[in-house]
Amino acid sequence: MEKLTVNLQTIYFNLFSEFLSDSLKREDLLAKLVDQIHIILDISYVALYRLNLENQNYHLLAEASVLPSQSTEKTIPYNAIHRTEEILSNYLSPGLNSLYFGETLLIISNNDDFNNEIHIIIEETDKLLTLIDKVDKLKNSEHNHRTLYHLSTRLFSENEKEKVFIQIVDALEMLYPNASYYLLLAQDNEMINTTLPIKSFEINDDITKSMSTKAFMTGEFQMEDCLEENNTYLYAPLSGKQGIYGVLQMIIPLNNSNSLQQIEFIKQFSRLAGIAIERASLYENSKHQVSSLSLINEFSRQLNAKLELPEITKLLKKEIMDICQPTEIGFVYFDEYKLAELEIQSESTAYFKTLEGKKFVQQLFEKTLIESESIFSGKFDKSIQSSYQSIMAIPMNYSGYRHGLTVILHKDMYYFTFELFKLMEAFIQHATLAMMNAHLKAKLHKTVITDYLTGLYSRNYFEEVINKDMEQGEKGVLLLFDIDNFKKVNDKYGHHTGDQVIKQVANVMRSFSREKDIPARWGGEELAIYLPAISIQDGMKIAEFVRKQVGEVTDPHVTVSCGVSSWDKKENDSIVNLFLRSDKALYKAKQSGKNQIIKN
Repeated sequence: MEKLTVNLQTIYFNLFSEFLSDSLKREDLLAKLVDQIHIILDISYVALYRLNLENQNYHLLAEASVLPSQSTEKTIPYNAIHRTEEILSNYLSPGLNSLYFGETLLIISNNDDFNNEIHIIIEETDKLLTLIDKVDKLKNSEHNHRTLYHLSTRLFSENEKEKVFIQIVDALEMLYPNASYYLLLAQDNEMINTTLPIKSFEINDDITKSMSTKAFMTGEFQMEDCLEENNTYLYAPLSGKQGIYGVLQMIIPLNNSNSLQQIEFIKQFSRLAGIAIERASLYENSKHQVSSLSLINEFSRQLNAKLELPEITKLLKKEIMDICQPTEIGFVYFDEYKLAELEIQSESTAYFKTLEGKKFVQQLFEKTLIESESIFSGKFDKSIQSSYQSIMAIPMNYSGYRHGLTVILHKDMYYFTFELFKLMEAFIQHATLAMMNAHLKAKLHKTVITDYLTGLYSRNYFEEVINKDMEQGEKGVLLLFDIDNFKKVNDKYGHHTGDQVIKQVANVMRSFSREKDIPARWGGEELAIYLPAISIQDGMKIAEFVRKQVGEVTDPHVTVSCGVSSWDKKENDSIVNLFLRSDKALYKAKQSGKNQIIKN
């Protein structure tokens, strides 16, 4: 017995030494091991099994047989060995016996002459296999660490998500050539190479039935066996420091998936992949934000150079068309005090000028008013009838008031990205501010150039316009009016009524003024109209219309006197002389009985 033990230990030591020096692979070592047992016992059949503690099955390592009819199953359940012979008979051919020691199972053909030898052999074999398992684990661990190190070097050298995905897939192809795998990604990855095994992650409503959903929601590794397919499905979350970006799904043959060491490696692999995806996502987001800020800054610079409302709208349209490539775009402005009156701007595309487009805008406006926020949809609510699927409807708010709505449409579903939507919100916010500045500037300018009581132009602006026209125009006429006996109106009815009379006369003057004419308050009860590019004869007619209308509509009743003068480019004239001539003509009209028109 001792001789057998020493011989066996020597043989096993030599085999193990070859294995340690990498001159003998594990499969070859196991084959030689079984051959040696076969030779020593001189029997017809030997099969060597090793217990897998994780699935509680004995797995066939190697076998040697001189009779082809003698064979056993590749896998034998632990219970079949340790409970009843009846169960074991289902797995062994007739004439075979089983012996076990530790985690080693030996199946041999019947031979009662070597009971003691067999026990020595199986005990020494179990010791050798235990050593081999330990070495294998060390080698695998070293290999896994080396693999992860080289993978991390490649992954972290990439800043684009697509290139990171390519590195992950290449690594999976190399490590698991017989497995199937998919990257189930939670983020929008429509621009990623479609040849990669990438799927959009879909949350399953029944979380208990979806291992991928469970892995994504909990951040924990999940595994399930599919006996019908003889496969094991592994789900490893792709986790970064800031979140979970998807799930790595692997489909591995059932017998190849049961190593705790392999599972731990897959977990580490997926964590590394998740960190790399997060890093690339953050880098791309930062690049996108820098790009967006550059676009916004350039847009703001252009806005500051354009302080007229039509120019601002035109610039906003150009930027949206260039960046979003929409099917339709509409600009709707309205007064915060008259929200029912929606004004479709001329820069809007044709759809918004149709009856259907106007109705659609009205519904969108009401929806944004109720929800108090922008609308962003890639599959728009069918309760609002429209042929457009992708919609961005962004209110133009300023100082708590809504001043308009910008609507961007496309016929395709999910055409606009969320990043694009946020960029458009920023653009429209800046454009709204510029519009309000333009509006305030126009309002301030109007305040400066108009008379607060009558709403007519001020005397300073009136003189500026005449000066400019006398430099650039051909001719013009100045009508200078004075309300007759105005002091008596003030004395009899009071100054408030006097102001109302001045406003009534101003309204009559405005009603007979063309768009290019300049009606103004000259001072006190004196009012004037400048008529560019008109003859003195036509000017006299307009003055007569005003004189007659004032006498008919004012209450209390008043009349006006008027002095008329003209200038012509052919003559050497000045604004001072023009005023003096009208003033003299007005004085003459007053002296001649009032309520009449005199030209000079």
